[in-house]
Amino acid sequence: MTSDDTYKLTVEILKKNNNFGMADDQITIMKQEKVCAMIDDQAHFALVPDKLEIETKPHGHGDVHTLLYMTGLAKKWEEQGKKYVLFFQDTNPFVMRGLPSALGVSVTQKLEFNFVAVPRKPGEAVGAIIRLKNKCGKAVTQNVEYNILEPLFKETIGKEEVDASGFAPFPGNINNLIVSLKEYNESLKDSKGIISEFINPKYKDATKTTFKSSARLETLMQDYSKYIKNADCVGCT
Repeated sequence: MTSDDTYKLTVEILKKNNNFGMADDQITIMKQEKVCAMIDDQAHFALVPDKLEIETKPHGHGDVHTLLYMTGLAKKWEEQGKKYVLFFQDTNPFVMRGLPSALGVSVTQKLEFNFVAVPRKPGEAVGAIIRLKNKCGKAVTQNVEYNILEPLFKETIGKEEVDASGFAPFPGNINNLIVSLKEYNESLKDSKGIISEFINPKYKDATKTTFKSSARLETLMQDYSKYIKNADCVGCT
């Protein structure tokens, strides 16, 4: 998946390098749309400097699910006999080394959604994979972003403890996800691949009214685990 910022360069690099040995029909390039950026808590639009133009930014990598649904690509893969899909970001190619083991866990544990995770320490700027349960007993296994981990722990378990190795009990999310295609496509029928949005502004001062830089509504691809109906089918490796 690309955006306006990366689409042209991606196409040029693939063409220049003959798709790195892959056939044309082995590569599908999808492009997400941009959304308007905001500059304060009243949602005033940010403007491009010296232009009568609203600043826009990518909507986040959660759009990959919407695009897979809209293009019919996920369904096509299932019809071709494919069983699992790996979502990864191009900034972390090393995940390929652990893919066979993680895929094996997905198969043997019958996971519909598998986070490939790493050990983390309390306070690290990385999300944590946590199983949450509400007062009604409904459970969900999901990534919790690092900026809301401390408030969450204060309201639930208190301080996050570490084991003898110095690591926290909740592993770190590195945005490498393995999903079972059959169940994924069934879920896409209901959700249309739409992921809940959020905004993560950096404020200019203590009044928390004006942003230090423009922010936008965005989505995270790892949040799709929230849409898995059976929490026991979501795990991590």
